[in-house]
Amino acid sequence: MSEKTRKMILLLAIACNFAISIGYSNFQSFDPMVKWSAAYADTDLYINEYYGTNSHRGLMDHRLVTPCLARLVPDILSSSFGQGRTFNQTSIAAFKFAIINIVFLVATSIVLYYLNRGFGLSETLAVIGALLFFSLTMVVRQGALPMVDTSYWFFLSLAVLAVQRQNIWLLVGSTLIGVFAKEQVLWVILFILLAPFTKTRRFVLLCAVGPAFVAYSMVVFGSGLSGNDYLLSGSFLSMVPRAVNRLFSLNGLFQLWMSFGFLWFYCVYALIRCRPPSILNRWAWFIPTVLLASRFLGVAGVMRHMTITFVVVIPLALIGINGWLSLGKPINSTKEGFV
Repeated sequence: MSEKTRKMILLLAIACNFAISIGYSNFQSFDPMVKWSAAYADTDLYINEYYGTNSHRGLMDHRLVTPCLARLVPDILSSSFGQGRTFNQTSIAAFKFAIINIVFLVATSIVLYYLNRGFGLSETLAVIGALLFFSLTMVVRQGALPMVDTSYWFFLSLAVLAVQRQNIWLLVGSTLIGVFAKEQVLWVILFILLAPFTKTRRFVLLCAVGPAFVAYSMVVFGSGLSGNDYLLSGSFLSMVPRAVNRLFSLNGLFQLWMSFGFLWFYCVYALIRCRPPSILNRWAWFIPTVLLASRFLGVAGVMRHMTITFVVVIPLALIGINGWLSLGKPINSTKEGFV
C-alpha cells in the first residue's frame, strides 16, 4: 500500500469520525414529537417529501436527491432505539436522513481536500482544510438533520472543483444532479464567469451547465410555478432599507461572524498580505455576492447561507495561516491541470 493511499485512508477515517459524531448529535437532538419547523426551518417539508406527501407548491418540491436517497436506506428495528426515545415513522425518517447526510458530509470533505490541492496547497494544509469543514457552525448544528443543505454543499463543491480542473463532464454531472439537490448549485455560473480563463473556455464551461439549467427549468415551469414562487414579489427598491438594516444589525453581524469564526481573520489576511492564486483571488468576490444576495432577497439566516462560501473561505484561510506562521512550502499553483 502506497503512502498516498495510507494518507487518504487516514483522511477518510478522520472525516468519518467527525461526520458520524455530528450525525449522532443531530439525530439525538431531533425530537419527532415537536413541530419540525418550529425547531429547524424546512425540516417538515423535506420529511413530507420523503413520505411523498409534500403539498407545498414551490421550489422545495424539486429538491429530491436527499429525500429520495433516504427512502433507499433500509428500515431499522425499534430495538435499535433507546428506551427513552420516541419511536415512530418520523424517527425512522430522521435516522435515514442522518445516514445519507453523513455520507455527503464525508464526501464534501474529500472534495474540499482536492480543491485545496488544486490551489497549490501542501498535503498537510489540504487535510487541515478538509477537516476544518466539520468545525463550521452550520455543519455542526444541522449537518445531518432532515434537510438538503449537506447534499447541496457536496454538489456545489464538486461543481467548483470541476471548474477549477476545467473538467467538462464532471461539471455536467455535478450540476445536472445537483440542481435537484438544491437549485442554488447554479451559483457555479458565477465561478465560471470569474475564472481567469479565456472567453472560449468560459463559454464551453457555461455550456456544460446548460443541461442542468434546461432540465431544472423544464421540471419547475412544467409544474406550473410562476415567477412569484421563487422570486419575491413587490418592489426591489422598497426592500433596500430593510436589507441594509438587516445586514448591519447586531444579530446579522454576529451570524456573519459565526459562519466561519476566526477563519475570517486569516481569510482577510490572505487577501491583503499573501498572494493567493489568481483564480482564488477572483473567486473571493463570491463571498460578498452571497452576503448581499441573501440580505437583499430577504432570505432568513445569514449564517446558513454564508456557509456555502466555504469553498472559497477555507482555502483562503489556509493560505493566510500558511503566510501567518510560514508553514510548509510556498504556495505554488502552476501544477499542470490547475490554475
